[in-house]
Amino acid sequence: MPEYSFSTYFILMIFLMCVCRCQAICDLSFQLEKELECRNSEVSKLQQVVSDLQVYVQQEREQVLRLYTENDRLQVYLLPDSTL
Repeated sequence: MPEYSFSTYFILMIFLMCVCRCQAICDLSFQLEKELECRNSEVSKLQQVVSDLQVYVQQEREQVLRLYTENDRLQVYLLPDSTL
């Protein structure tokens, strides 16, 4: 095993600390990218649910309008002849 001077040993230790710090940063970056991918997937699913709900609400509005129209038609039909 070669013998190192104190300054060489110190430089190697600093280099090793930098490598470890870079590894930790890379690990954190990878973890954050995976979390972001998961969140994006959740957002996409929620957007689809919102879209589906908007379609449902529109269909319900149309049904309500049809029922109002039918109700008005029946009220006119049921009016006594003298009021016409």
